[in-house]
Amino acid sequence: MMALTHRVFVVQSPTIGEVEMTLQRIALVLVLVLAVASCDDGGSSGLPDLTVDIVYMPEAGDDTLVWTLAWVVQNVGTVPSGETIISVDIYDSSWSWHNGFVVGGVPMLEPGEIHYGSTSMRIRVVDPVTGMFYVDVMVDPEDVVIESDEWNNFSTWAIRVW
Repeated sequence: MMALTHRVFVVQSPTIGEVEMTLQRIALVLVLVLAVASCDDGGSSGLPDLTVDIVYMPEAGDDTLVWTLAWVVQNVGTVPSGETIISVDIYDSSWSWHNGFVVGGVPMLEPGEIHYGSTSMRIRVVDPVTGMFYVDVMVDPEDVVIESDEWNNFSTWAIRVW
């Protein structure tokens, strides 16, 4: 035969002071969570944030082709950016061939404002060029503009040259 065990729990109602203290602690935690969240979203830091995307480039062609590259820069920050530049790096998959150059300027951009740009180029070296090449477009390569996110300033495009 099993013995039955009885457990008795005593529940005591909290005092008004304990309830108020608990609510204050909850409010403090919420304030801290909101403060951390607002610092972490990249947009409420009071800084500009420039991003760049390649919007057009052929995916393949021969080494006599004049390539057209088009990009868009946007300030996704909360304040205007300063003026800066756009650079392009072109390199092969082994980095045995590399060429970098400045292709243009970017004016001051208001929050949310977009700037479009393009350039034409020819990928030629002394030896015949074939294989995969990569094109990096970078806004603000010299870090002239202090931004909330310095790691979203480039975009890469792969192209095949035959």
